[in-house]
Amino acid sequence: MKTILVLFGGCSTEYEVSLHSAYAVLSHMDPARYTPLAVGITREGQWLCYTGDLSRLEDGTWQQAADCIPCTPLVEREAHALLLLDGSGRRLLFDAVFPVLHGKNGEDGTVQGLFELAGVPVIGCGTLSSALCMDKDRAHQLAALAGIRVPRSHVFHSSDDFSRIAQAAELVPLENLCLSPQCGFASCEIGNKLTEDEYNELTALLAEKTEKKEQV
Repeated sequence: MKTILVLFGGCSTEYEVSLHSAYAVLSHMDPARYTPLAVGITREGQWLCYTGDLSRLEDGTWQQAADCIPCTPLVEREAHALLLLDGSGRRLLFDAVFPVLHGKNGEDGTVQGLFELAGVPVIGCGTLSSALCMDKDRAHQLAALAGIRVPRSHVFHSSDDFSRIAQAAELVPLENLCLSPQCGFASCEIGNKLTEDEYNELTALLAEKTEKKEQV
C-alpha cells in the first residue's frame, strides 16, 4: 500500500480550480492500492493537513474545518515525511507526492523542485518541464527549434511603448489575436486594430496573473 501526498489549493489565482481537481483525484484513488494524505495550501501559503469531508473541497470551506492541522514537508533527503506543527512532533510518512496544483507556485516547477530536492518521487511533470510549460515564450522557442509549428507571437514588457505593440499586432494576418501573461493561464481575445485604451484596460484585467511581460 502506497501513501500519496496530495497537494491542493496554493498561492495562485487558479486556487479554486485546484480544489475541484483535488476532489476528483481524491474521490477516485483506488483505496486497495493507495492511501491519500491530503494537504491543502491556503491562498496565504499555510500548509494544512486535511482529514475532513471531501465535499468541503468542492464548496471551498475545507480550511474552516476542525480537521486541519498545520504542517510542513521535511526536506531532509529521503525523509519522505510531513511534520505536524501541532506540538506533537508527529511525522506522517508518504511514498510520493501528487501536486494537484494549478498555475503559479505549484504548476510552474516550484513545488516540483522542492520535492525533487528532498528526494521524493513526484507524480506528473518534473521541475524543468513544469517551468518551461508555464513560460509560453520559451516553450514556443524550444518547440520551434524542434521543428514544431507554433503560433506567431511577440513578447512585450510593461514599459514598452504602445506604438510598438500596435505595430506588431497589425503585422499579424489575423483579425483576432490573443493577449496573455507570459507565465500565466489567463488570456483574452483582441482585434489586430488595437487602441491604447483597449490595451491598457485588458492588461489591467490580466494584471493579477501577469508578472513582468505580456505576450500577444
